[in-house]
Amino acid sequence: MPPAPPVTVGAFLATLKTNMAARFAASGTLNDVKTYIVAPPAEEEPMSNLLVLVRDRMLERDDLANATRTRKRDQTVTIPGAVKAYGTSKTGGDSAFQIAMDRAAAILDELIYELRDNVPQVGQQTRSGLVTAVSWMPYAVEKGGWIVRGDYTLTYSTRVS
Repeated sequence: MPPAPPVTVGAFLATLKTNMAARFAASGTLNDVKTYIVAPPAEEEPMSNLLVLVRDRMLERDDLANATRTRKRDQTVTIPGAVKAYGTSKTGGDSAFQIAMDRAAAILDELIYELRDNVPQVGQQTRSGLVTAVSWMPYAVEKGGWIVRGDYTLTYSTRVS
């Protein structure tokens, strides 16, 4: 019998980071997006396009009641993350904002598609991986550019044992 996949949140995030980096590298329009498990290094270019898988406290819930009845334990993990996209145009203003907003949404869409098509397997079986909430914060930067930050919540559930 092959060994079971690792059961840790870290294994889920490491696999997701690898998958997302490959997905962005293969993309014609998002190949400059950098993926981080946690916050990017301080020297990161402020006008870069990013996917940050963990931006705050993660919440893990174990279904221990089910474990006592059936000897099966399920786990649900909620992970807050963020995307950041930069947009600029010769005319600035609305068009630069729209470029940044479209790019931020495209980065998040790729995460959603990856979770739908290729959710990282941890434990005995990863049952789902979903982006369950999103909020957007646009802000203007120098030279007529815009940055849009999207905060999202990723929730996955797995059968642990």
